[in-house]
Amino acid sequence: MVEALQAHTEMTRDPYLIQGPAQISFSGGRSSAMMLCKIVEAHGGTLPGDVIVSFANTGRERQKTYMFIRRVAQHLGVKVHWLEYDEATKYREVTFESARVDGEPFADMVRRKQYLPNPIARLCTQWLKIVPMQAFMGSLGYPEYTNVAGIRSDEPRRVARLRSRPDTVLPLAEAGVTKEDVLAFWRSMPFDLGMSPEYSNCDLCFLKGAGHLLSIIREQPSLADWWIKQEVGGKLFRIDRPNYATLKLIATQPQLFDAEEEESLPCECTD
Repeated sequence: MVEALQAHTEMTRDPYLIQGPAQISFSGGRSSAMMLCKIVEAHGGTLPGDVIVSFANTGRERQKTYMFIRRVAQHLGVKVHWLEYDEATKYREVTFESARVDGEPFADMVRRKQYLPNPIARLCTQWLKIVPMQAFMGSLGYPEYTNVAGIRSDEPRRVARLRSRPDTVLPLAEAGVTKEDVLAFWRSMPFDLGMSPEYSNCDLCFLKGAGHLLSIIREQPSLADWWIKQEVGGKLFRIDRPNYATLKLIATQPQLFDAEEEESLPCECTD
């Protein structure tokens, strides 16, 4: 009888009803934005005081991402805390107007660590996303809290990895939401991110497949310049393919480098 009651509770529980203290990680992408909309709706339009919404800025997000975050917050009437990594305090709270959008938070982290992130050591996720969010919640008096992440059900590797963490919940995955569901949701809304679904928030993230990067660089070659600047003194984001300077050089000559089949790797910044 007890087991049947527990099973019924699991089947009927609304995955978007979040019990605090909790931090909703808003990456600025469509998936996490849909999740936030659904969570606010489930709570009757007002989040509990101990359910906090945060966006951790790397400085390499696209301008449309920043605009989208602000638009979603305005639409929902929700406070989104904009955070950046700070070496001394581990975080600083900024605003849409004061956020550094020139890549400086990322570049500052690279200068201090004297090391470029790569697919194995993802320093950018750790120091630019996780650390500021943890420090911010600690400053609010929540040393322990639930992480709410916008991972969909059609991202099985990410779902499996994050579900192993007892402090993390995945409302979209629990609700069976797929990429197509997310796109359909935003088609029904009065505004949207305004970027191709193939793009992620971080403009030329090293986790993207090389062919994907070449496609983006062809459209906007200047995006590569910041990444090229970081790869100095022999430092590289990836050792298994051409560096960013070479990618920019051949971006308009695709016949020189066929990498369209290389798979992009999942990243915490893209939900």
